[in-house]
Amino acid sequence: MEDFESEYSRRPPSGKERVNRPKEGAMLNDCTLFPAVAVFSHIIVLFDFIEEKRAEGAPLQEALLDAGIMRLRPVMITVGATVIALFPLAIEGGPLWEPLCYAQIGRLSAATFITLLLVPVIYSIFVLDLKLVTWHRGTTPEPTPSASD
Repeated sequence: MEDFESEYSRRPPSGKERVNRPKEGAMLNDCTLFPAVAVFSHIIVLFDFIEEKRAEGAPLQEALLDAGIMRLRPVMITVGATVIALFPLAIEGGPLWEPLCYAQIGRLSAATFITLLLVPVIYSIFVLDLKLVTWHRGTTPEPTPSASD
C-alpha cells in the first residue's frame, strides 16, 4: 500500500505544476450579480405601483411620490438586513471575504440610491420630456368608443 497516495498525503505542487481549482473570478461574478437582481426586482415593483396609480387616474407627481413612499420601507428592510449581515464577515472575514463584502455593501447602497431616487426621476423624464409614456393628467382616461356604438 506504499504506492497508494491519497489526495491529502501528496506534497503541494511546485510552481511548475498546474493546480486544478475553480476560477478565482467565479465568486466575484456571483457577488456582482446580486445587487443587479435586487435593483431590477425593486424597479419592477416600483413601476407596477406607478402604473396602478396611473390607471386610477392619479397625477404623475402624486403617483411618483406615493410609489417612493410605499416602497421605501421594503427596500430599506431588504438592503439594511443584507448590509447588517455582511458587516461581521467584512470585519473578520479574512483576505478573501473582506473586499468582497465591502464591495457588496457599496453596491447595495448604490442600488438603493438608484432604485429610490433615480428611477422616479427617469420615469418622469420619460413622461414629461420625452413623451414616451402618455399620462392623463389627474383625470381618468376616457374609454374609446367601440364599433358597436
